[in-house]
Amino acid sequence: MTDSLRYPSKYIASLYEHRWEIELGYREQKLYMLGNRLTLRSRLPELVKQELWGILLTYNLIRYQMVELCFNLKGNYLPYQLSFNGTLAHVSALLVGLPYSTPGAIPWSVKRLS
Repeated sequence: MTDSLRYPSKYIASLYEHRWEIELGYREQKLYMLGNRLTLRSRLPELVKQELWGILLTYNLIRYQMVELCFNLKGNYLPYQLSFNGTLAHVSALLVGLPYSTPGAIPWSVKRLS
């Protein structure tokens, strides 16, 4: 990648920024979502694949909730200004409490989150 015409430095720098965002996402998944465990619970290849997809889906749903929160908060917040760990804690608390809620209270609980 030494050819500056084929690989302009601005392009390489922008790719590095994206790579760094991906690394931060991996850190959030490993540290906050998996509790810094080094191994997955599943032992069979199919179940490992299923568990990884579950982790990625959950991560993206939490990130989506952060975007929704930004639209509902007063002020001009951007998703990266919110705490991933804090949002994860709020969503987890909501999910833990749902079985103890009456069906009519569930929409209110979800709306209260945002």
